[in-house]
Amino acid sequence: GKRLRIFYGVDLDFRAGVNASTISGVVTVGNAKSVPVNVVDAGFDYGVSYKSTTALVALTPEQVFSAAANVNGAIVWTAEALSGVGAGIQQCAFIAKATAPVSLIDGDVVSVSDFAFTNTWGKTKTSRPVKIPAGKGLYFIASGGESSAHRLCLYTLL
Repeated sequence: GKRLRIFYGVDLDFRAGVNASTISGVVTVGNAKSVPVNVVDAGFDYGVSYKSTTALVALTPEQVFSAAANVNGAIVWTAEALSGVGAGIQQCAFIAKATAPVSLIDGDVVSVSDFAFTNTWGKTKTSRPVKIPAGKGLYFIASGGESSAHRLCLYTLL
């Protein structure tokens, strides 16, 4: 089994349980009796939900949140987009930057399309939460003019 050992004032030792959806273990604090524990992922709390189906003109960014609103940093919990174009290959990205980006690599690329299916759709999704530094906004941008668009983002301004 897997083990997780945390050293923080005391030694807490967690051992993986039989059920793959939980972590089971025994916690002993000082000379106290060992106590069994189960840890379950409880999800995350988010502050704001952005969603859009607005079809954008090629290389025209859409703001998720502004740099001015991000005074203490932000956590992007998840960002996803499905972007369709009538003809050609579509690419899309979420970009963190102090000003609106003008291309798919103009700024800090948070997520970029990893494949295009039928060559006319671009799809992107963050693989894990991302902390955006204070003073940067978050934008979505696509390489081609969209014929169909589906975007969402769950984030928290700190």
